[in-house]
Amino acid sequence: MRSGENSKQRIDRLIKEGKMPQQAVIEAEKFWQTNLRKPLVGPLGVEITVTLGDFYHAIVDPRIWRHPERIKMALKSVVEIVESKNYPSYEVWICRWKEDGKEITAIAVIAPDRTLKTLHIGDEKRIKRLKKGVKILWSK
Repeated sequence: MRSGENSKQRIDRLIKEGKMPQQAVIEAEKFWQTNLRKPLVGPLGVEITVTLGDFYHAIVDPRIWRHPERIKMALKSVVEIVESKNYPSYEVWICRWKEDGKEITAIAVIAPDRTLKTLHIGDEKRIKRLKKGVKILWSK
């Protein structure tokens, strides 16, 4: 993200630069409107809100804008919650689910106000680094 640029401005710039299709953003926004605008219930009954701004932040990743439903799948498929190394009082949710016969792993960062701050498709190497030296808060 460029200095002074919010998530929506970044999306607009990526569209203008030809790095993200306008139609993908339109479809993703429709998905947010119908599926994510209201809070989702995560582990232990915790409600998580996905703001439109945080949604834009997540869909910058092509693995997300091509499949915005992955945000909902991730938040419904949490297998472990650990402390964040970088942001005190934030949680890192490790999520896993099957999609087209293969396992998808995502990392969701949840703020203390129970909003999704970011979501990334991850791999086991990244998960190990995230978990090293941090407290496990919950495990399925």
